Amino acid sequence: MKKLKIITIAFALALSCLGTASASPMSLDECVSHALAKNPELAAAQANVASSEAQSALTAVARRFKLDGFASLSYTNGVNTSSLTQQVNNEQVASRFGITAQQLLFDLGKSRLQLSAAEKAALAAKEHYDEMKNQIIARVSDAYYNLNKATRQKAVAETRYDNYQDRLDLANNFFRVGSKPKIEVTKAEADLAKAKLGLVASKTGEKKCQIALAAAIGDPTLDVTASQDALESPSEKIDTATALDHAMKNRQEIKSQELKLASAAANLEYKKRGHAPELYLTGGLDRSGEVYSEKSFYTEGTDGWRVGASLNVPLLDGGKTRAEVRLAKAQLEAEKATLEKLKNDVAQEVLTACASLEEAEESVTAAREQERFATETHTIARIRYQAGAGDNLEISDAIEGLSEAQNNVINSLYNCKSASITLKKAMGDYK
Repeated sequence: MKKLKIITIAFALALSCLGTASASPMSLDECVSHALAKNPELAAAQANVASSEAQSALTAVARRFKLDGFASLSYTNGVNTSSLTQQVNNEQVASRFGITAQQLLFDLGKSRLQLSAAEKAALAAKEHYDEMKNQIIARVSDAYYNLNKATRQKAVAETRYDNYQDRLDLANNFFRVGSKPKIEVTKAEADLAKAKLGLVASKTGEKKCQIALAAAIGDPTLDVTASQDALESPSEKIDTATALDHAMKNRQEIKSQELKLASAAANLEYKKRGHAPELYLTGGLDRSGEVYSEKSFYTEGTDGWRVGASLNVPLLDGGKTRAEVRLAKAQLEAEKATLEKLKNDVAQEVLTACASLEEAEESVTAAREQERFATETHTIARIRYQAGAGDNLEISDAIEGLSEAQNNVINSLYNCKSASITLKKAMGDYK
């Protein structure tokens, strides 16, 4: 029986170890690398870049040399009834093959402008890809720090529970020797139960943060946990003026919008040249032949080459060009307004992030000072309670005050990291 009990315990421990091993401890850099490789949003942005580049390549075709080949073969079998007294069978086989060439010589710059607009649109798509990459790195970093926060908060909840358990043990000792009433034990048991609920909630919160980190990486089913506590790592110092200047030069949304504006300007010029003539150089080589059978058999054929030029001049298009120009002008004005609004929004983001970071850094110092006083207060309250001089209210307040101070330090550290992430994202260079 004893041997069976030992085997059962060993089996339970093995299952526990397997459950723990299923989680994958990952550093922040590993999480970011995994997200950049697996995140579906980034894959969609990459596909959009490829599509824009393909569209640009397609637009460039209009200016390139074109060469086509052709071939045809036909067979005709009929009856010649031109004579009233005699019908004659008539068979004919005709063939033709050759090549044609065409090169655009002049179109008043229409194709060049169209290509310029397409190229800028492709570059804008690349900037959007970089923007999406920036956002993913920021989201993963924030989720990682949030998991660090939740793990620390769970440790605080465990300490709080242990403190209430210690207080219950002391209350039981006092009650047994008759120096404290039963109400001391009952109150201690109630506080311990409340602390246990808080501990359960903190464990659930940590699990939810793990799921959030996995979702930010791009795979919500990934069982991942943080392998390092990065909340204490120092944040980069940067002044507001430098941050603003950097954001205006490097923010992906601004660069993308500037390219869209340039593309809209090129498109407007292209539409204005809707009535521009187009001059093409054309040429070709061909051979044709026919085979006849009408009582007699004979063949005939021709070989030749040709070269020339064609000029296309649009005369009337029913007002299409005028309407397209009006539309292109409206789109250009809309892009200008969007760029101005975007710059204002980015400036606001940077200024707000700088203020939040400054506040968060100052709050860390204040929170640590609060934690130091709360630790001293708890130590004194426990000594007094252990000596029988303190009461329930004093020790409970001390435990709650210590727990609150420790959580304030954790929250201020996380807020500092969160503000730093927001600032870097606002500046457009989160790495």
